[in-house]
Amino acid sequence: MPFDGFVMKTVVEGIRNLILGQHVRNIYLYDKVIYFSFDKGDLKISLNPNYSHVSFTDHIVREPEKHPFVELLRSRIRGGRVTELTTNGYERTMIMKLRKFDEIGERHEYEIYFDIMGKHSNAVLVENGLIVDAYKRIETRIRKISPGEPFVLFTSEKLSIDEVTLEKLTNALYRFQNKQRMISEFIYSTIQGFSKITAEEILFRSEVEDKPLSFVSESDLGNIAKSLSSVLEEIRQKVLYIYYENEQPSDISAFRLHKYK
Repeated sequence: MPFDGFVMKTVVEGIRNLILGQHVRNIYLYDKVIYFSFDKGDLKISLNPNYSHVSFTDHIVREPEKHPFVELLRSRIRGGRVTELTTNGYERTMIMKLRKFDEIGERHEYEIYFDIMGKHSNAVLVENGLIVDAYKRIETRIRKISPGEPFVLFTSEKLSIDEVTLEKLTNALYRFQNKQRMISEFIYSTIQGFSKITAEEILFRSEVEDKPLSFVSESDLGNIAKSLSSVLEEIRQKVLYIYYENEQPSDISAFRLHKYK
């Protein structure tokens, strides 16, 4: 059940009203899920690669697991007040900002970045632009997540659905290097928030078959641009659609998916 960028933004905007200005009462970990307890319930951050997601639930009583990062969070932000909750555009990154006064009255401004990206899911605590620590420390050719390192928000060159026009789609198609790739891949590789399933929904609404980019016409792109505009209006309604298979949830989307009709 993919948790794409559109679902992420819709969920976070709903949770914001519940926790903005509220104090973190406790923080605990169970089965790769971090729970931030507030008066009204728990902010649930699942970093489990098999079902990474964000939600808000009733208080859950479980035997917490020990983890150095969670213990650090308790020492730094328990009792702190949430000052902002937002996303990085339509990408699957949630940002929670908190203010905490320590024992001597000194004010601290913290940010926690939650990447909800399957096996790459992570949580990073930042103060004054520097990484305090992370759930998973990472060192790759393109990114280093380690205590004391400057934190750089992963930037995306993808278009936002809010700003997509036929001209921008045409320019993006022109720059797309491999014209043998399918149009569905072009959509989810070029526009924030999309997964393969939701990209296929755009093609369905556009009455455009999934074909190599070299065969895509200007008319096809025009129809896709119109479908993107209609989908954006649905996303702005802030309604989530949950689909079931054998009485079990199998998919979730921020706009209607006709493949499940």
